[in-house]
Amino acid sequence: MTLAIRTSPATAGYAIDCRRAVIQAYARGVATVLTVRGSVDALNDDCVYRHLYRFTRLETALIIDITEAAVADLDTLRSFAAGDLGTVIAIVARPEDAAEIRASADGPAVPVHRTVAEAVQALVRDIQARRGPRALPLLRLA
Repeated sequence: MTLAIRTSPATAGYAIDCRRAVIQAYARGVATVLTVRGSVDALNDDCVYRHLYRFTRLETALIIDITEAAVADLDTLRSFAAGDLGTVIAIVARPEDAAEIRASADGPAVPVHRTVAEAVQALVRDIQARRGPRALPLLRLA
């Protein structure tokens, strides 16, 4: 029996360094997932949001996963996600952060989920509702 040992760090692949925060991007079937790790505060929030904005040009849904990040200003994140960027944005957050994001109800609602899988399933349901039940026959929801 052989064991495979991962020698690369958890942020291997396409990763963007924004001082104390790292954004890692990977594509799922219906969305691009942007995982933010580290600390997002006044020192690096301009870098983080500038790079998050770059991904809105892909013209695909975005899922921003902040479960491994300490975001100092959740209202700014919510405003970014609720802005008129021309793409669907969902947020994956810890329960305490999700409650704070939902509590600041200025403007349109932002979908907040507990896991990336839950966010992907919600996007699939939205797509199926818009296009009809036969649009995505290969994607099944559990």
